[in-house]
Amino acid sequence: MPLLVTPSYQQRLIALSSYASLVANLAVRIAQTIRPATLAKSAREVETKLFDHLEVVGRKRACTVTRLSVWLFHLFEGNALQHADATDVPNEVACIGGASGVPPK
Repeated sequence: MPLLVTPSYQQRLIALSSYASLVANLAVRIAQTIRPATLAKSAREVETKLFDHLEVVGRKRACTVTRLSVWLFHLFEGNALQHADATDVPNEVACIGGASGVPPK
């Protein structure tokens, strides 16, 4: 079962949409694919982490792709996310977030 649309989810999604609509669309897509019931963490904790990660993506902060990728990998390890989602999303985030989201080589 995907993340539930709670009042806090709606508020954070609206806030994210106000400055990063592409990232907000990605948040909805990720929320629909995550299966929080498979994790030891509560759905509320997963929702908080999702928006914490994507808010910095939306603000194009440094190294956001790496941080999000690590978190997605943990979701994959916990069977809360499919492998394709865990690998495709960081690529999409790199395109949205621009060069600042990827660490320098």
